[in-house]
Amino acid sequence: MAHVTTGAIGSDVQGRAMIIHDYNGGRIACALLEPIRPLVQHLRLRAIDFVPYFNYGGNLVVSGSVGPMVTEGVTQSFSYSLEGVDPACESGAGTAGNSCGIHIHSGTTCAGDAAGHYYTGMVTSDPWTTVAYTSVSGTTAGVLSVTTGGTAADVVNRAMIIHAYNGGRIACALLAVYPDPSDVIDGSNSQEADEDVTFSVGAVVGIAIGAGIAGCLFGACIFWLVTAVRGGRSKPRSGQPKLVTSQQEADPRQVAVDMHLHSQLKKNQA
Repeated sequence: MAHVTTGAIGSDVQGRAMIIHDYNGGRIACALLEPIRPLVQHLRLRAIDFVPYFNYGGNLVVSGSVGPMVTEGVTQSFSYSLEGVDPACESGAGTAGNSCGIHIHSGTTCAGDAAGHYYTGMVTSDPWTTVAYTSVSGTTAGVLSVTTGGTAADVVNRAMIIHAYNGGRIACALLAVYPDPSDVIDGSNSQEADEDVTFSVGAVVGIAIGAGIAGCLFGACIFWLVTAVRGGRSKPRSGQPKLVTSQQEADPRQVAVDMHLHSQLKKNQA
């Protein structure tokens, strides 16, 4: 594998020519550098950084974005949100060809002629002739679907052209690869996973603390019950004779009663 430091990043060399030379240094073959996309049918595209069409001399300055554009089979679906479009399109397209159009063109440059509308393969008639925007005070937004016959890999790097009410080309931007939605989703899932972990840890800690408090309260209740039972056994209720376990604990009044009972018992026996 050859390594060459050009000073450029990937997007700078994308679309440039790779030339093969012969032994004498002559150029014998050419191919354009394209990104490797294992699942090109799932590419999302977007056109931003609109510039005036190369030969447009009017005052309209279009800004905003077209996309994300997704491809299902050979049909492109995309949203758009633009400012600076022709305010004359407030009632939609007129009778002129390409009036108020928002179209993919076959060309891959905004510095020159973007060629005609893009369609290919099984699509043999121009699908863009009825595709147009409606403006509100020079702004427009909406969603469109057009079957061009091409895949996402076929339309990437092609020119997205905005037309005026009279059908003229007023702005151009190239369709470029939009960040892969799976990356965004993965990041979202990762964040959700982090939140789930945080929640789970918090839940476990909360449950543990709650269980500890409950255990302490339960233990306190058991201790109180045991103490109460023991206290009830050691302290006789009012009016109940106390069990004498030693001479020191004997109450003189209790001794007198015991002696009196003992004396009466002897008389009865005599």
